[in-house]
Amino acid sequence: MVRKLGFDVSTGVVRVVALDRKGVVWAAECRYDGPESLQSALASLVSERPAGRWRANVALSGDVAQCKLIYGLSSMPAADLRRHVALEYRRYFLTDGEPLVTDAAWMTREAGASSVLAAAPASLVEAIHQGLGDAGIEIVAVSPAMCCEASLQDVAMLTASLAETGASYAIAVLAALSRRPGIQFIAPHRAAESERRQKTNAIRRIALALVALLAAAAIREVRLALFVRDASVELARLRGSVERVTALRANLDSVAQAIEVLEGVLAPTSHGKTLELIATTLPDSAFVTGMQLAGDGSVRLVIQARRVSEAIRALRRRHAFRNLGVDGAITRERLSDGDWERATASSAPGT
Repeated sequence: MVRKLGFDVSTGVVRVVALDRKGVVWAAECRYDGPESLQSALASLVSERPAGRWRANVALSGDVAQCKLIYGLSSMPAADLRRHVALEYRRYFLTDGEPLVTDAAWMTREAGASSVLAAAPASLVEAIHQGLGDAGIEIVAVSPAMCCEASLQDVAMLTASLAETGASYAIAVLAALSRRPGIQFIAPHRAAESERRQKTNAIRRIALALVALLAAAAIREVRLALFVRDASVELARLRGSVERVTALRANLDSVAQAIEVLEGVLAPTSHGKTLELIATTLPDSAFVTGMQLAGDGSVRLVIQARRVSEAIRALRRRHAFRNLGVDGAITRERLSDGDWERATASSAPGT
């Protein structure tokens, strides 16, 4: 059990007991006259308490707090019920022109719904919070005495405590044993602070959510940038291989075209000899990618070589191509393995 102080505030007198696991360890009372006097009385009583850290429950007797059991109110959320009673407290309680602090809670919500409504002078509640707060006492709750309840396991301690302190301290002992009640009085300035705190916490939660969203977006962008970087590195690594494969494919296409031409012209014996002569004459750095053999003996070649002029000079050394000449311009193109020249050459009939 937590060490607690139980206060019983009634008209003109305040009583307090200190309870620990063994029972009542201290009890005292003090008279007061008005809220300011109550604040001083609480500070005086608390200064005499046993050493240590204590938490306080404060019970307001029936001559200080007003409680009502109301039937037939429209069903609404508990928070709305509290706001309704706070706004309409003059409708439910006697005020004598003094502002009241109110609270309310549902007892049942079925047919014949009932609710408990409670009110206490705002100046008195403020004095209690101020007096105990200035003395460094943590207040668990300030509530009507009729809302203080002890659990079954605390009944034996309640009976033993009353035997020690007497019946006049019954409400104080019950307040010390009570858990957090459903009806509580919060000082006006503390209610405003609580509302500000709730708004601040809501804003903080929203800000944290926005930060989390921005962080998630930033992480996504970083991951995307890393993926693009890795992909660029991989493409750069494969670029050379791709260019070599592309050049090889182009050469294979040229060879395929040449094979098609060869298949069409190898049948005549003279054409076959011409092809054999070209193949044995051209250097390794020269290729024939196209060839036309006319019936009159003229030859038209498409030559691709590092140096077209050298390939043509090599062919001219053969008697069959001594008149071979370039038709048109020599073009150059850059492949993955270097610069190549392409030209069309022809020889006249009868060569």
